[in-house]
Amino acid sequence: MHGPVVKLARSTWQGVPVFITRRAALGGLVGLGSVSALGLVTGSLAACGNNDAGDASVQTTTDAGEVIRQEVINAETALVALYAQAVAALPDLEPALGAIHDQHLAHAMAMGASADVQGTPPGPLPATAAKVLQGLIDAEKAAVGARSAACAGAPEVELTRVLALITASESSHIPYLTAIAGGQWP
Repeated sequence: MHGPVVKLARSTWQGVPVFITRRAALGGLVGLGSVSALGLVTGSLAACGNNDAGDASVQTTTDAGEVIRQEVINAETALVALYAQAVAALPDLEPALGAIHDQHLAHAMAMGASADVQGTPPGPLPATAAKVLQGLIDAEKAAVGARSAACAGAPEVELTRVLALITASESSHIPYLTAIAGGQWP
C-alpha cells in the first residue's frame, strides 16, 4: 500500500492530480542519500529559473512555450509506453512501475495531452530484469536533464513551475528504481 498522500500546491492542476506520497518522497531521499538528493533537486530547480524575454513579443513567448510543451508531451508519452512495456515484461513489479507509469501520464497531461495519449517505446526491452530496470533508471536520468533544460528555457512563469515539479518528480524516480533494482522491493 502507499503511504498517506501529501498534496503539493493544489490537489489538481488542469484536472490532473498533483501529489506524492510521504513514503516516495522520504524513500527517495534515503535511497539517494540526503546530500546527493538535495543537490540533485536544488540543482534541477536552480536550472528552472524563469528567463526574462525582454523585448520578445508575446507571440514568440507563446510559440516557444508551445514548442516546449509538445517536446515534453512527446518525451513523456515515450516514457509512458516504456513503462507499459516494462510492466508487461515484469508483472511482479506492476505496483511500483505502474505508479511511475501513471505519474508520467500525469506529466504529459499537465502539458496538455489527453488521458488516452499513446507513445511509442524506444525499442525492445533487454532480456533480464536487471537490465530493464537499469534502462528505466537511465531513461529517468535523461528525462531529468531534458526537463531541466526545458525549464531553463521556459518563457512563462507557470510553465517553468510545472516543469520544475515534473523535474522533481522524475528525480525521485531514480532512487526508487535503484532500490527496486537492488532488491529492496517486497
